[in-house]
Amino acid sequence: MVIRRATSAETAALAELAVQLWEGSTVLEFAESFTDLVMNNENAACFLAYEGNQPVGFAQCQLRRDYVEGTETCPVGYLEGGFRLEAVSGRFFLLLCRFLGVGFLGAGCGCSATRNCL
Repeated sequence: MVIRRATSAETAALAELAVQLWEGSTVLEFAESFTDLVMNNENAACFLAYEGNQPVGFAQCQLRRDYVEGTETCPVGYLEGGFRLEAVSGRFFLLLCRFLGVGFLGAGCGCSATRNCL
């Protein structure tokens, strides 16, 4: 499994996975939202997990500067949502946590919850 930061060319793949997690929106609505996040928000990022060439999971994250319960530092790396296809092993979330933890710490985040995943 490979996890990498999503590009604007991958927003359709993000949207296809997101509609399985968050009901009530369309693939088109999610694609527009993810395009905005990927292209225009320097404090947010989306990540895709692949097995071979198949997207099998995603995470939407951001650095938050507002209050986040249970934290004492700022900014805080915050996982807004994550999803994996049912057929994908649970190791997706372990790999994701390690991947994001390194990224968040590199961005100056002192989030202890993130450090516990490393």
